[in-house]
Amino acid sequence: MKLKLIFLVVFVSLVGSISYCQNAVLKDTLIKSTRVSANGELKISYEDITSPNILPMPLDKSKDIPELINFKISSVEKLVKIAEDIFTKEEIVKLIESTMIIDCKVLSSGEIVSASILFSEKDPHVCLMNLIHFSKEIKKKLIVTPMFSNKIDIDGYVQYYIFAYEVL
Repeated sequence: MKLKLIFLVVFVSLVGSISYCQNAVLKDTLIKSTRVSANGELKISYEDITSPNILPMPLDKSKDIPELINFKISSVEKLVKIAEDIFTKEEIVKLIESTMIIDCKVLSSGEIVSASILFSEKDPHVCLMNLIHFSKEIKKKLIVTPMFSNKIDIDGYVQYYIFAYEVL
């Protein structure tokens, strides 16, 4: 009986520690996926997995989803500076040639909680750690404020794309 109990405690501890340790490994990382779109175009994405899959939309006082009018980014210059601090000039050229788009999940308060990186037609073949660092810095240093038709009563998430190949 004692042997079974000891085995059960050790097994639960082992499984629990393995599960707990994986959370730290997967936090603030990007997962690469490649697909071909319906029109035959190659799409490469580095998905930021820090945000949950199902994100609630912001709601106004009457619990309706307000109309999203526009976005205001804190500073395009900050984005360029972040890229210049992380990537070499040659890598930035590769990112532009690969049509880099940053797919952000933004709280209605303006905080970026997820920054995935998308490419069309070709992979720029830059260091994954640099892409991860770039994603982290965007979340830390940029603010993208969504503007709605009504005042937001319950915070939620909206999607915002930064066409980085146009601003770098």
